[in-house]
Amino acid sequence: MKKRILAAFLSVCMALPLAACGTSTGSNTSPAAESSAPASSAASSDASKAPESASADSSTLEPVELTWYFPGAWPVPDQDLVFEELNKMLKEKINVTVKFIPTTYAEYNEKMNTVISSGDNYDICFTANWLNNYAINAGKGAFLDLTDLLPEYMPLTYKQVPETFWDAARIKGRIYSVINEQVSARIPDVTVPTEFLTEMGYDLAKEFKANDITSLEPFLAKMKEKYPDKYSLFEITNQAEYLGLEFLGGFAVPGAIDINAGNTTVINQFKAPSFLKFVADLRAFNEKGYLDSNRLITMDPGREESKEKKQIVTMSGTYKPGVEKLQSDMIGFPFTVISSGKPILTTGGIIATMMAINKNSKNPERALMMLELFNANTEGTEHNRFYDTLTRGIEGVHFNYTDDGHIERTQKGLDSYNVSLDWMFASNFQVTPDVGMDLNIWDETRKLNAEATVSPLCGYLFDSEPVKTEVASCSAVIEEYRKQIQYGMLSEDDYNKFLEKLDAAGSEKIMAEMQTQVDAWLASK
Repeated sequence: MKKRILAAFLSVCMALPLAACGTSTGSNTSPAAESSAPASSAASSDASKAPESASADSSTLEPVELTWYFPGAWPVPDQDLVFEELNKMLKEKINVTVKFIPTTYAEYNEKMNTVISSGDNYDICFTANWLNNYAINAGKGAFLDLTDLLPEYMPLTYKQVPETFWDAARIKGRIYSVINEQVSARIPDVTVPTEFLTEMGYDLAKEFKANDITSLEPFLAKMKEKYPDKYSLFEITNQAEYLGLEFLGGFAVPGAIDINAGNTTVINQFKAPSFLKFVADLRAFNEKGYLDSNRLITMDPGREESKEKKQIVTMSGTYKPGVEKLQSDMIGFPFTVISSGKPILTTGGIIATMMAINKNSKNPERALMMLELFNANTEGTEHNRFYDTLTRGIEGVHFNYTDDGHIERTQKGLDSYNVSLDWMFASNFQVTPDVGMDLNIWDETRKLNAEATVSPLCGYLFDSEPVKTEVASCSAVIEEYRKQIQYGMLSEDDYNKFLEKLDAAGSEKIMAEMQTQVDAWLASK
């Protein structure tokens, strides 16, 4: 069966015009591989017997239903209509239908912990360093080893993602997830409704000082005086690069390096001078009423809060070319967006969005074949219609293609299936740019990745298995205090108690293990 699936899929690539396997000179699709990655000799032998036309391939495959878990701001209107349309397309192409299981961000970790620990039958799930932790799950054997399967069942994707990116996803030399290629060089963005800036006569690009949120205080003070019901949001879990740090195990695991220090000494990020200053700044902002912490501690801000213009400044996303247009379309009015400093390329940035296959999936080959359709333009056409449908909705209902190669969203598309998850499911570079975006946007994004400051540990991935008990204990402490830290609610004395709890939970042992691994990794290079 595996050979028959592979033969059928390779025949799809073989049936494409040669131009589809070359580097595109347009800007609507990401450069595809010059040729499919070499398959094994057995697979190549099978491929020679495959049907000649791609349209005949699905009839040679048994029907399969896959289950796919992913987070987001769900539910959204029309999601079932879009999923139904996608299933029609997938059924025709590779005889696959998908049970899509979208989950809120707040519930996703708990949901996947339950699914994985109970051995529930599923095929694909979103994983990252910040949600449904990749290293931890791969380390405990929850995810399938894809190292040998990727070149066979996702040849175009495997070829177009930089080898350095695949290396960043390796755990003990093996790859356990498909990387969703995107802006991987990270720096948080600073986002403000444009009308607020105009009203206050504030030039955000001129007045904001890189890596210093206190430079926003004159603007915040004026806004708070006039609009006491509004607040700002500074998401501390997304601020590693803003602080000049690389969190080696993610925010919820003690252990980081100070990139600005120019060394690879492992430190406790929660004791780092830049982190302590940021916590103190948040504390001061809270005391002055900029954060609305008493309300935020009981809830996660949603899109409706943004639409109601309750947020003054937001620093939680990742700066990337075209983000102003995406933000404005998602919320419904203009935003001004700038970067909070210079981008840094880290392992965490590369593995921030991936898709893993359940180790016990009954159809891993077909799951990878499906992900290939979203990650690489196997049709050889101007648009990747699979990924455009997943991220923009149904053509003719939620969006239309323009003559010059853009996507133009209909009013229904803006009002209903407006998920803003280009980065979530597959390569961001497969999405057709929206009207108003530069058609060269993905070239600009690749340039940003290429020109970023590279962490000295880019490619190193922490193996938590030797200290998994301490990691679990420390993560529980951090989760207990996370929102209080984020919203400036901890006094200095209470913050010191938090640090004491971390030490008691085993933070020093975790960092010692990290240092041992880092030193060994550096020595092996």
